[in-house]
Amino acid sequence: MVAPSGARGLELASMYPVDVVIVDYSTPDMNGQEFAIEMRRLKPGARIIMLSGAVDLPRRALKLIDAFVVKDHLTRELLSAISTVRQ
Repeated sequence: MVAPSGARGLELASMYPVDVVIVDYSTPDMNGQEFAIEMRRLKPGARIIMLSGAVDLPRRALKLIDAFVVKDHLTRELLSAISTVRQ
């Protein structure tokens, strides 16, 4: 599933089973930290991979997620991150 905003992503996650969520830190309506807080409430067992163009994210955001991938490394690290969090 693909969602154009954090709110829509949360809506879809509430309607369907979700194992892994990939979210950009910057979404149109909320940041990735806000999204991760709500996703943890909604689906505590879902794994969250956060993407960002920034190398440094707030520590609170990093504590809420299972993996972080810098967009510059997206091609080589995203599949590895998905494999890691699914274990």
